[in-house]
Amino acid sequence: MSDVSTARAWASVHATRPALNIVALTALASWALAQATIQDLGVVRFFAEVSVMLLLPAIGGVAAATACHNEAGLSLPDPAKAGAARLLWAICWTAAATAAAEVGQLADAPTDPLATVRNTLIYTGIALLAVSGGFPHMAWLPVLGYTVVCMMFGFPPNEPRYYWWAAVMAADATVSQLVAAGSWYGLALVGYVFRGGVARIGRVAGVSG
Repeated sequence: MSDVSTARAWASVHATRPALNIVALTALASWALAQATIQDLGVVRFFAEVSVMLLLPAIGGVAAATACHNEAGLSLPDPAKAGAARLLWAICWTAAATAAAEVGQLADAPTDPLATVRNTLIYTGIALLAVSGGFPHMAWLPVLGYTVVCMMFGFPPNEPRYYWWAAVMAADATVSQLVAAGSWYGLALVGYVFRGGVARIGRVAGVSG
């Protein structure tokens, strides 16, 4: 089987089409809402306006994680090449989600481009945990929950700053935030790569038994 055929087969058993649609939507929203901000959430008023550009990585991150879901659930052996393929697949989709969320930079978005990278890594890591745990269709839920908590409780009263765990709300990214986000994403990625292999081996063993 050629490399092109292998890639097509891999894409066909994963949730590629819905992920593509969500990534495209993220790019469109990033362009259209590059200058948009949110000042409050119901009765909760933020100490500073939050750029929509900081929230779009949540959508892109869910898309990247959704693309990693093997919809076919085939009971196949799991050689080392399959693990490498999962790793490359997840990284490529994360890059695509990041690029889509960055489109607004072409429309003079007020946020730091690195803040988009930071947020995409964090959100994709959260959504990947849901996919690895066997709940791909609920990948959006922990992402939404985390975002709402950050928006409502992520800053001290009367202090113009965010807590470290609510870094996704900050318009600028620091080196420490990027390192932490990258580490978190790396852990989630390792969990996805190896959890996928364990799940497939388990199915094979079940079928053999």
